[in-house]
Amino acid sequence: MRLGRVFVYVFWCFALLLGGVFGAQYAIEKGIVDLSNIENFVKRTVDKTSNYSDSSNAYLENPRTFTTKLSEHYMLTLVGETRLKAGTFGASRLAWTPGTMAVSPDETQLFVAGHAQKSTIGAFSIGDFALEKKVSDLPIAPNSQPFHPTREGIELRDRENKIGRITGLEVINGKLWMNMAQYYDGSGNQRSTTIIIDNPDHIGGSRSGFHEIEGAVRAAGWMGELPQVFKAFTPHTHYTGYASNLPINSRLSMGPSFYAFTPRYDKKEGGRIFFPTEEVLSYSLKNPLGVYGVSDNTDIHKLWNELSVANIGFFTNSATHYILIGTNRAMESEISYKKRKSDGSKCSGYCSEVKADKVNYFWLYSTKDLITSMRGDIAPYELTPIEFGRLELYRDSHSIRGADFNPTTHTLYILLSGADDTQNRNESQPLLQKYQLTER
Repeated sequence: MRLGRVFVYVFWCFALLLGGVFGAQYAIEKGIVDLSNIENFVKRTVDKTSNYSDSSNAYLENPRTFTTKLSEHYMLTLVGETRLKAGTFGASRLAWTPGTMAVSPDETQLFVAGHAQKSTIGAFSIGDFALEKKVSDLPIAPNSQPFHPTREGIELRDRENKIGRITGLEVINGKLWMNMAQYYDGSGNQRSTTIIIDNPDHIGGSRSGFHEIEGAVRAAGWMGELPQVFKAFTPHTHYTGYASNLPINSRLSMGPSFYAFTPRYDKKEGGRIFFPTEEVLSYSLKNPLGVYGVSDNTDIHKLWNELSVANIGFFTNSATHYILIGTNRAMESEISYKKRKSDGSKCSGYCSEVKADKVNYFWLYSTKDLITSMRGDIAPYELTPIEFGRLELYRDSHSIRGADFNPTTHTLYILLSGADDTQNRNESQPLLQKYQLTER
């Protein structure tokens, strides 16, 4: 009997391993995932989207005249850039940040996660931006608040000491909200998601948590206020979302998500708070946006794949679209698992066979479609972007690491990974860009 149980256990472990490597192909072949609707959509979209190929030398252009398309509906104009002071401040440093960030409502402070392995948060003063071709000529934003441990002063329960990756930051009602996740959660049991810092000007001060956003890591990433157009269809005031940006697909949305919620918070009440949500946009292994696991260079693969990352979702004042920006890989190559790349190095997990095959990207959803889902007329996984493709930025050889949008000033802030090697030759820093978004 014991040998029989051991055999069953080994069999299922082997099956799960195969599922991780060949999940997409198996699901499609067995009919678990119906891609027919997505295939038809992508065929229509690819004809209209010309942003897949690396056709730009944007990083060589004049910064004073740089503009770029964000879909067929929006334009981005570069306002300026700033370096961020290198060095150790408090408990961490900015180099190797996961990129999660938020800009204060008055646009004077950048709140940002520290080194990815340190689970810290710090701040920089960002009042001075410039338009210069050479990175060395750009101003340097000083550190205004040293990095502090995210869980400082929090009474931790169960496995909460493993929840360290910051997935979302936002100033809401005068508090700094911080969504977090366990980087590798094989069990997928994380429910604690949120810490609230009472005073954004004193990020090392009092805080509360962990609180719980319904939907867990599938929901708890970037945050924002719902535009007025949604008020007739939901009692909620804000939204939160995330994507398959971390390991263990089963706990994540296999594409960008959107959940409505209300960030009610009164410290006087004490204790931990559960925040109910309304699922509007979300995908699963059974119903992914594109494909996952090992995949070849197909149109659906370019819509969303195992290596796609969405850093932020936001609305403009017109609230016509839900705009997401991030990165996409393997646009011209295949995605493999623990194989050798074209340069001879070996993948530690999933990777594009050509290391440099990575581009900045956008996805655009119709607000009308979100409302249709909110009304219950279609399922959250039935929504597809109305447009997607490459987002060409200034210094485009560097990838988006983080982003934030101010809907009042229509300002988009983007953190470019490793774009500043002027302060420390051995450890490059991210560079902060400031864009003005206009509707076409």
